[in-house]
Amino acid sequence: MYQWIIVDGNNLVHSDQDGLFGDHRTDFDSARRALARLLDELVGELAEKVTIVFDGTIGGTDETFQASDLQVIFAPSDKTADDVIERMAAKAPEPGRVLVVSSDRGERDTVRAAGAETMSCRHFIELVRECRQTLHKRLVQRSRLRGSRPSLGDFFPQAG
Repeated sequence: MYQWIIVDGNNLVHSDQDGLFGDHRTDFDSARRALARLLDELVGELAEKVTIVFDGTIGGTDETFQASDLQVIFAPSDKTADDVIERMAAKAPEPGRVLVVSSDRGERDTVRAAGAETMSCRHFIELVRECRQTLHKRLVQRSRLRGSRPSLGDFFPQAG
């Protein structure tokens, strides 16, 4: 498991050809929210924390999706998401435990030079699908051991 996954949000949403995050061609904001919700569900399975970086005009964070282990941020108008991601990876205390998700070859080269690992968006989407299936199987198996069907609480446990 990685300590930190940094995702190039725009790049990942645009790489989703199967609609895992919805239809980004008709409603990019909904696809962006779907991505954040999905990664929020899987953050403990994929990494200790996940940061999604989108290109922006104002910069800052999206408080709607802030949690202790998920952060959604927007690059300021004078920087690209790539710039922000590259700086984050370079400043990470343990770059070898950081995974940057992007299909931008230049960004991946820069991040690797800083010591972080990289993964293409296509491979990350496959990883997310596998992780969701594994998590679902685990929940179903656990409910069978208890002798009951899975409940909503199994899939969306109360934060405590």
